Order: sequence, then structure tokens, then C-alpha cells
Amino acid sequence: MWRRKSTTSCCCEAILQQLRIAFLTKNFDTKGGGAERYAVALAERLKAHHEVHVFSQAVGTTLLGVYHHQIRWKVRRPRWINQLVFAFATWWLTRRGFDVVHSHENLWHGQV
Repeated sequence: MWRRKSTTSCCCEAILQQLRIAFLTKNFDTKGGGAERYAVALAERLKAHHEVHVFSQAVGTTLLGVYHHQIRWKVRRPRWINQLVFAFATWWLTRRGFDVVHSHENLWHGQV
């Protein structure tokens, strides 16, 4: 998961860089379901070599070395409107400056 930056056509001279990774999940907690636990575990492992940012509406687990951005807009009913609000908010916040956008939600802008 390293991005190569090469000044020549030879890959031997490539310079490895730290990636900026955005995680999108409505609930960032180890007590949630499988996707939530997986997001926490993956962020925990990637933070050692990369800059990890988590965008979520609820936080139950905080990790040192991981930047958390809380999405404060939340609609309880109907749930599809909350999904749309979360999608637009995270799209706006991650549209620039991230190498990878990793989504655990049904969104149009997650790359992984």
C-alpha cells in the first residue's frame, strides 16, 4: 500500500511515500457489527505506516495516531436520508487530499 513516486522510468529509483487514507463508516466501534470491527482493526494496523483519518457519525473506539472527524449531521428516520446526508458530507470532506478513500458504507465515492 505504498505509492511510488518516480522521477525516471526505472522503478528501482522509486521513492516510497506515506499514504493519506480516509475511512468512511457511520459507526467506528469494536462493539458494532463485523464491518465496524474490521474498520477499527484495519485502521489500527495501517496507522503504523500511513496517515489514517476516520469519518463517522458515532465513535465508540478511539485510536492513538488516527485522526477522527465526526459527522455531526444525523437523521434518525427515514434511514435512507441519513445515508444520503452521510454520503454528501463525507464526499465533500474527502474529495481532495486523500490517496485512498476506504468506505464501509454504500457510497458512490469510496474507492475501496
